Amino acid sequence: MVDSQLHYSVYNESFTRSGATGSYLINKGDSCVIINGTIRNDYDQDYYFGITADVYNSKGEKIGSVLRINSPQPGFTLEKVNSSAVGVFEIQIKYDGKDIVSYDLFIAFEPAETPPP
Repeated sequence: MVDSQLHYSVYNESFTRSGATGSYLINKGDSCVIINGTIRNDYDQDYYFGITADVYNSKGEKIGSVLRINSPQPGFTLEKVNSSAVGVFEIQIKYDGKDIVSYDLFIAFEPAETPPP
């Protein structure tokens, strides 16, 4: 990870997502937290990176799951970054509040040459 920043916004489109962590319905206009950032690929091949976040509100509670329309399943966002390059990512988490106090970013799984199903 190179850097990141968090802001509050809304989803621009409606979608559903199902996976091991459950099923989710997002409606256009639902409130969300967005984390934008950059990631560097120091490997000698192009790889897909699954990026996830633990995001905490002012009560110390961890808020919902990463839900993004172009991710294959809930829980992470997926970005392809070319070898020895820097790429950008966006994480979206459905949340109505505006009281986020901290977040931690993680690689959800080992970088891979092909995206997960």
